[in-house]
Amino acid sequence: MVRLYSVGRDIPPRNLDSIKGDNSMKSDTQNETASNGHERTAKYNESLSSPANTDMVRQHNGPNRFVTFVVGAGIGALVALLFAPASGKKTRGYITRTAKQGLDDAASTSKRWSRRAQDTVEDVKDNIVGVVEAGQKAYRTARDA
Repeated sequence: MVRLYSVGRDIPPRNLDSIKGDNSMKSDTQNETASNGHERTAKYNESLSSPANTDMVRQHNGPNRFVTFVVGAGIGALVALLFAPASGKKTRGYITRTAKQGLDDAASTSKRWSRRAQDTVEDVKDNIVGVVEAGQKAYRTARDA
């Protein structure tokens, strides 16, 4: 006998004979077996959806996703090089120029951010010095009064 099961729904399993139009009744043992199977499936689905299991699944899938991404990027780069429209020497020259340009852009960006950070630190220092001087002046004025 072949049974069709519905995962995650409250539909009891049925056999193919009842689908074809045979309206024969199941025995009580068959009904109990089917309901026990359904209860086990429901308990299994509940255990999978618990917060602890969800965290374990997330922790386990994170590194796998990263590895999959890196492998895919590597394969994509290899295919791109194999089907490049230019010769090997021209392609290597292009890659070298592009890499140098990228490094130069990264260096200039980091220098720009460094200058901004230094300017911000100097501005904050100036503000703090001004606030401290104003506080000292207010304290002296209150003390002398």
